[in-house]
Amino acid sequence: MAHRGEKWRFLLEPGGEPAWNMALEEALLLDPGEPPTLRFYTWEPPTISLGYFQDAAEVEPLPPHTGLVRRITGGLAIHHIHELTWGLVLPEDRLPGPIEESYRTLHKVLSEAVHSLGARGVHIREGERLLSDREGFTPWCFEKSSHLDLVWEGRKLAGSAQRRTGGRILHHGSLPLLANPSTPESAWVSLAVGREVTFREMAGAFAKAFEERFRVRLVPGEILPEKLERARRLAAERHGAAAFVRRPVRPSRRPDSCGIPQDPHAAGPI
Repeated sequence: MAHRGEKWRFLLEPGGEPAWNMALEEALLLDPGEPPTLRFYTWEPPTISLGYFQDAAEVEPLPPHTGLVRRITGGLAIHHIHELTWGLVLPEDRLPGPIEESYRTLHKVLSEAVHSLGARGVHIREGERLLSDREGFTPWCFEKSSHLDLVWEGRKLAGSAQRRTGGRILHHGSLPLLANPSTPESAWVSLAVGREVTFREMAGAFAKAFEERFRVRLVPGEILPEKLERARRLAAERHGAAAFVRRPVRPSRRPDSCGIPQDPHAAGPI
């Protein structure tokens, strides 16, 4: 459990290269010496991230000037454009309790942050049918909701996914700030608030709500150069490699929705 007043590292990194965004999160997850870290970032170019068990052919052809990566978490594809992406990496003892409870806690923080900007009615889905959900097949996370996703006026607003390994947790999520061209029926923050909300404004509100909920201090920090070397190798050899991004996937492993995993260790050892 987080200790009151404990300092957690805060990283604000807009404009990340796709393979780097995924590699850095994996490197932080695998290093037990890294402190609890909350990271907010965007993608340059806009990027589609596949769930770990998803076939790349499901999202092809890609839109022009769009990257493609594979997450180490499950779920379906997300088109990362006009959004705030967030990643939390920490030891399991800082986020104790059932897995579903960790989702509920983090999505509650996110709803409080959006409400602080002026939105009303953002809540955790508890079973209602969503207008943004699509019947039958879809490759998109924002068209297949799970029961603890964040919703607004009957449409999915935010989704997230989790991976656990070696006593550590990676929990990351997507929060659209403007309409997403791949999933136009889903909601976005500026629509819920009633005015345009920027990446930095949303990041500030989320960080404040996070500090209040966890009773920690988020301190801007850096990653030591020697610690970054592992992320560079992962970006070059894994997350930027076609053998990983476009690897064959058995259809039986394909998820039915984008959300809470039955087992966040399901992808096996990294």
